[in-house]
Amino acid sequence: MISAEHYSKTIFQLFFEFKTYCEERNKWPVFLGVVSDFSLANLHAIIKSCNGITLLEYIEKTYFLVIDQNFTNVPEGFITVYLCYAHFIKMASKMINDHFNDPFARSFFKKAFAQAVVLEGIKEIEIWFTNLSFLLTEPFENNHTINATKYFDNGDNLIHRPDFILIYDFDKIISTDKNKLLKDNKLLKNNSFYKHFKLLLPNLTCDPVDLKVLNVNVNKFQNKPVLDVILNKYIPFLSLWTNILKRAEKNKPFTNTYAENYFGNLKKNILEGERNLKASRFVRKSRENILAIHKEISLNIPKNKLTKIKLKKSGIKKRKKSIQSLEQDILLICN
Repeated sequence: MISAEHYSKTIFQLFFEFKTYCEERNKWPVFLGVVSDFSLANLHAIIKSCNGITLLEYIEKTYFLVIDQNFTNVPEGFITVYLCYAHFIKMASKMINDHFNDPFARSFFKKAFAQAVVLEGIKEIEIWFTNLSFLLTEPFENNHTINATKYFDNGDNLIHRPDFILIYDFDKIISTDKNKLLKDNKLLKNNSFYKHFKLLLPNLTCDPVDLKVLNVNVNKFQNKPVLDVILNKYIPFLSLWTNILKRAEKNKPFTNTYAENYFGNLKKNILEGERNLKASRFVRKSRENILAIHKEISLNIPKNKLTKIKLKKSGIKKRKKSIQSLEQDILLICN
């Protein structure tokens, strides 16, 4: 499994050799998309090895594919790269918590981000961004803010579908980065997504007024710094965290949680912390685990009767308690 100990050249070499192996057997591509975390090392290496272009070139290429609305021009074997939904929502939730104190506003904008992940095509995302801009910039409630609120309320049905509600075990999600992607100023320079959406910002002509005289309500969602963060740090790599290319399954977020949970279980429960194993010992341990699970299922043994579960019961309780706060952001979005 690729981890924080690997760097860009190592990851590139792994993917390149795998791609070469498949091409020699006329089996490439074996997948159309790769889900990654926010690690720049991962993103650079995956895009370079699979598509032969840099991260910045990839973003520009996806922009023009979206604008042309002709996805038949996607080169054969072009691999789409997505940012993991769990990592993205965790990062977006932190940003929202840092800028809003009101629990309702926090929940509202977390749901708005969750809706954006599954939007398809440039037009849908333009509507999403425009409504978000009105909510974050208008000082008072008006037709723009009311319609924008209705828009996001109507989008709740997307994130209440059973296949969208995913509860992630964040204790097993190892963040191998410190959101360096968001701090990469090169993404802003001449970035087509940034320039495109900056033109959509509403022109505000509202002057300061006496609220008592006009008897209007203050827009409780107004927060211009949040809009600046979204425009400067999220929009430039829009093609990585939305389904703007329409290549993912409709209304389903992209996640590598299943793979990370598998490797977490492999390292903690099957290998029990051992790393330097001979191939024969690794195969033996994996076989023993598969046979044990098969026996549990065939004999219908309840989980509370398993010896291994009893031995680690106290540890499980402690771990669940430690990740409770991290799960609250996802639960807020799904409720």
